[in-house]
Amino acid sequence: MTGWQTIDGVKYSFSSTGVLQDGWVQDGGNWRFYSGNKPLTGWWSIGGGDAKKTYYFDPYGNMTAGKWLQIDGQWYYFNADGALARSVRIDGYEVDEHGVRKSK
Repeated sequence: MTGWQTIDGVKYSFSSTGVLQDGWVQDGGNWRFYSGNKPLTGWWSIGGGDAKKTYYFDPYGNMTAGKWLQIDGQWYYFNADGALARSVRIDGYEVDEHGVRKSK
């Protein structure tokens, strides 16, 4: 089995030698992060030390990137690389150190 395969409703990526891929995998225009043979969903911090970034993955495992997203009543902005924006101003809104958009 190689390439993208859907098994029990979950998409998996297999290398050209049939090995199930782990870590970052691109599917068309979407990025997913696989850990323990499954795509991550929800909030995750990935990386170590200063390289650690927070990401949000939809129920299908697609990384959110380059847009605002409302989660549990709060608005968050995810940079083009998918990392949660923190302590910045975006589109005229202040974003706090936790990534939550403040009112204008």
